Amino acid sequence: MHRIHFILLITAFFCVKLQAQNKVRMHVSFEYGVQFPGSDLSDRFGTSFNLGSQFEIMLTESLWHAGIKGMFLFGNKVSEDVISNLRTTQGDVIGNDRSLADISFRERGYFAGLYVGKVFSFNEKQPHSGIKLSLGGGIMQHKIRVQDNRSTVNQITGEYAKGYDRLSNGPALYGFLGYQHLAANRRLNFLAGVDYMLGFTENKRAYNFNEQRHDDAARNDSLFGFRIGLVLPITYGVPPESIFY
Repeated sequence: MHRIHFILLITAFFCVKLQAQNKVRMHVSFEYGVQFPGSDLSDRFGTSFNLGSQFEIMLTESLWHAGIKGMFLFGNKVSEDVISNLRTTQGDVIGNDRSLADISFRERGYFAGLYVGKVFSFNEKQPHSGIKLSLGGGIMQHKIRVQDNRSTVNQITGEYAKGYDRLSNGPALYGFLGYQHLAANRRLNFLAGVDYMLGFTENKRAYNFNEQRHDDAARNDSLFGFRIGLVLPITYGVPPESIFY
C-alpha cells in the first residue's frame, strides 16, 4: 500500500511539473456508443449500447496520451432463455398468484481499464487535433438481468437470481481509432471513431439452474462498435499567447 501511495505521489508531482511548463493537457470526456457482439458473446446478446467517461493526460508536444476509462453496457436483445426450466409446455411462466408472469431479459455490464496512445496531427492551426489511436486493457463484465415486471415469481428473486444471470467477467483488451478535435480557440472539443473490446471471461456463478450444471468454460467475448464523445478540458497545456484565434 505504501508503494502505491509513493507511485501516485510521484506521478502527481510530474504532472504538476509538466503542467507548470505548459506541456500537459488534461481533459475528461463523456461518450455514447453502439456495439455489435462477436465470438461467444454473439450467442448470448445482440446489439448493445454504452455510456462512458474517461480522464486523459496528453503531452502537448509529442501528443502521446494516457488515461483511465469506464463504460456501462446495456441492451435488451438476449438470445439465451435462462429460465427455460420454469416454463410450461406452452412457454409461459406461472407466477405465485397462478397468473401468467411478465418476464423480460436485459443485458447489463461494464468495462473499466487504462489505455495509452498517440494523436497524429496534420494541421498546424489545430495542433492537438487529428487521428487518435489508443490501446489498453482492463476488466470486462456482463450478465443477464432477469426482470420480473410484476414481481410475482419468487424463483428469480434474491439469491435465486444468481442461478440465472450468467454473471461473467475477466481481463479484456481495448482499442480505439478515430478523430479527436481539440480546438485551438477552446470552443469545440469532441471525438468520434470505432472501438473494439476482447474479453477473456468465465462464468462466476456456481450453478446454472435451468441447465442443472456448472459452466466453467473459458469465453472469448468481443464487441465492435462506434462511439462519439464530448471532450471537456481541465487544463489546456499551452500559454494563452500561443492560442490561434
